[in-house]
Amino acid sequence: MKKRPLSFTFISLCYFVAPLVQIAQIAYFNDWPFLGPRSVFYHLSIYEWSILAVFPVIAIGLFKVTKWGYSLFIAFSAFLILNNALNYFVSPTYNTNILMLVQIFLAGLVGLFLQKHNSAPYFNPQLKWWERDARYHVNLGARLKVGQNMTDCNILDISKGGCFAQLDKRCILGNTYWLTINLDDIHFNVMGRVMWDSKFNPKGYGLMFVGMQEGELRALRTLMNALKQSQNSSVQNIEKYSRSA
Repeated sequence: MKKRPLSFTFISLCYFVAPLVQIAQIAYFNDWPFLGPRSVFYHLSIYEWSILAVFPVIAIGLFKVTKWGYSLFIAFSAFLILNNALNYFVSPTYNTNILMLVQIFLAGLVGLFLQKHNSAPYFNPQLKWWERDARYHVNLGARLKVGQNMTDCNILDISKGGCFAQLDKRCILGNTYWLTINLDDIHFNVMGRVMWDSKFNPKGYGLMFVGMQEGELRALRTLMNALKQSQNSSVQNIEKYSRSA
């Protein structure tokens, strides 16, 4: 399983620890201790506590790559930039250089997330490539039952969740078909639901495996493990799992 982008994890972590940084910043500029009767925690208003409480919520939304997390992050970051500027003009107690660094950092984060390759996964779950099962290019012989007839086809790629079957016979999107996949001397049946079709070369259908029994699951896991171990070499050269000539 691939890992999520490091930038997503880093920014989520920044927002998760941001309340502690904010409290330390307030304590430093106002010369308030963390403990005792003059503790910084006694000086924070409900408004300030509310702002601090939003940070970890956004961190969770960003880390889980949710649409609401992205939208809240953009809106809250813009609010922080305006809020920091307003606080400086109303009560200029903050160091100008530090404030500028904070503003530049926030603007940089927003700019980073506005880039299409970063924002796209938040709005399209299919682009969360790190959550998808590994998919391998293969050349396996198979037979698909269309109507009452068994049709020869090729499996060109496969994962734990499904495969792409190359064939010319017409299948109906959403329908399920029996598929017999041949792995050397191993043959097992699996029900595949047609999820999408390809009208260009190679022509065929994307199938999602459904209703698999323990025997089929075990055989599929064996194939996946072999492909994983051979991911740095051509799958077609794996003799045990290549299609018979």
